[in-house]
Amino acid sequence: MKSNLMYLMALLLIALFSMNVFAQDNADEEYQRKLEAWKKQKEEIERQNQEKMNAMGAQKGAKARFKAGNDYFKQGDYAAAVREFQEAIKLDPNYQKAYANLGLAYRKLGDFQSAVANYDKAITMPNGEKEVVTTAIKYKATLYVDTKEFKKAIETMDAYLKDNPNDDEVIYLKAKAMKDGLGQLKESIPVFQDALAKDANNAKAHLELVSAYNITGDFDSAIKHGLQGIGVSRDAETTAALNFELADAYRKSGNNAEAIKYYNNSKTSRRWRESAEYWLKNLGSK
Repeated sequence: MKSNLMYLMALLLIALFSMNVFAQDNADEEYQRKLEAWKKQKEEIERQNQEKMNAMGAQKGAKARFKAGNDYFKQGDYAAAVREFQEAIKLDPNYQKAYANLGLAYRKLGDFQSAVANYDKAITMPNGEKEVVTTAIKYKATLYVDTKEFKKAIETMDAYLKDNPNDDEVIYLKAKAMKDGLGQLKESIPVFQDALAKDANNAKAHLELVSAYNITGDFDSAIKHGLQGIGVSRDAETTAALNFELADAYRKSGNNAEAIKYYNNSKTSRRWRESAEYWLKNLGSK
């Protein structure tokens, strides 16, 4: 009986010991899992921090290259500007302004295909700055105007205006391409008017309307926009052109006194001086 009791006690001790060992093993395994998880978390944090540091360094280097590219561009060394803008993009593939300026440098070198390709990258950059998108659109549209691809220029601007219908500068450029590029004088008038509806201080839009109305014979409208344009113009050449076109409108409508006044005002610009003096002489003004 006593031996049986001793045997049972021994079994109980063994069981308790085994349970303690098992519990300890489980605790050790849980500790190891937590330790491994912590190590992985630490490694991930360190990796992210390193990536941020690398990105900061790359962005700093990209900005330096971008500045160098702008400096070369201003000096007229467009090949060097291309090289620097490309290096900026290598360091920061999302450098939207670098793409836009790279396109501009390619344009100066006469590589219009590469210019358009980089403008498009600036325009379609995810989460890009709206101001840079607008600038790239204008660069691209102006390139098409310079290469006399006026339909492409207008298509480019129309696509942009679907999402940005209030951009008076792009509306103005579109009307200008219609009027001077495609010869759509009458069709361009409401587009210039739309530009003014968005910004009544767009002096160049007033100037184009004065010119258009002088051609169509609507001198009252020409005079109205001439006076309004002079009132808002802040550019000396634009102001001189407005004065000359306004003088033409007054002359054609038979008001020689006002014509003489505004022809004289336009003489501040060398571009208009000779023509103004011609008409002043014909109108009998000294």
